[in-house]
Amino acid sequence: MTLELYHSAYSTCSQKVRLVLAEKELAFVSREINFATEDQLDPEYLRINPNGVVHSGRGFAAPELESSERQLRQTVDRMETALAESDWLLGDLFSLADCCVGPLIDRMDDLGMANLWSDRPRFTEWLARLRRRPSFCRAFYNGSRLSERPEFRDLVVESRNSRRQAESK
Repeated sequence: MTLELYHSAYSTCSQKVRLVLAEKELAFVSREINFATEDQLDPEYLRINPNGVVHSGRGFAAPELESSERQLRQTVDRMETALAESDWLLGDLFSLADCCVGPLIDRMDDLGMANLWSDRPRFTEWLARLRRRPSFCRAFYNGSRLSERPEFRDLVVESRNSRRQAESK
């Protein structure tokens, strides 16, 4: 049986699946979905995924963003503590936990949020180890990061600039 993966280059959910498939060295037929042209609403795709939902958000208030950032920092702190015991999140072996969290951290880094962990050496080393894995290199091909896509460059620049402004306060 041939695996078919309907995915988007820049979707963190798709990146997680590609990372696991690459880690397990499973071949698949790539069926890339373009959210910009609403491929996820195509009747053929809806037969596979009837929800065809793409989540989005806009206009969050400053207190909500500050609360989210606090929660993210607490998560980074918990990871820093866990990584004192081993190289990977759940022990000495690379696991699904690393595959689930890694793409989200990579996205945060791409958006200029590395300040949340820049003073956490074990976390920073974990991310570097993850990025050196052959599976990560296969899952994060050119165009997988928002900063590599022309349609998102303004968003990335805006995110990075707002992060710099917040840090300077």
